[in-house]
Amino acid sequence: MNIFRLCGDLSHLVAIVILLLKIWKTRSCAGISGKSQALFALVFCTRYLDLFFSFVSLYNTSMKIIYIACSIGTCYLIFMKFKPTYDSNHDSFRVEFLLGPCVILGLVLNHSFTVTEILWTFSIYLEAVAILPQLFMMSKTGEAENDYQSLSVHVGCIPWIVHSQLDLQIQHRILHRSYCRDCRNCPNGSVHRFLLPLRYESS
Repeated sequence: MNIFRLCGDLSHLVAIVILLLKIWKTRSCAGISGKSQALFALVFCTRYLDLFFSFVSLYNTSMKIIYIACSIGTCYLIFMKFKPTYDSNHDSFRVEFLLGPCVILGLVLNHSFTVTEILWTFSIYLEAVAILPQLFMMSKTGEAENDYQSLSVHVGCIPWIVHSQLDLQIQHRILHRSYCRDCRNCPNGSVHRFLLPLRYESS
């Protein structure tokens, strides 16, 4: 397993555990954006549909289940169990402005026009912007609710950064080989392949 992927997975898991412990210990979700957590839950649910028909490894399957369960559990704590402490007035980011473009990108810039590939591509773009409601909420309140919230935001960004850097390296190599092959075989070859996100096995 690639060390960068492992670091990304573990740092993301740490962020989820910190957030859940914060909510459960304080019996409050004040300062936490429910919209961001709902978007992350949507990311995992749409990305890991292959759980039903594909098996890569026990680690891969376990991490996918943990991510889905923890993200849905976080939403349950925010919107149901500790709902009276949820600050909906400050959590006012218009998520439709994020969902709309991500849906369009998923439909247009996908690897193949199938349901699973479209949803997977949608989840990649959505993950990149899912933290924005949390940052918007923090900007409205003027400061982080506490150290736990601030840490969960920063640690939550690490896996996306690590995965992005790793995927950019892989994408550069693959696109370079693809470009050279197209130049040899067809001088006027289509360049739309350069816009297609490259699928990788994400845990």
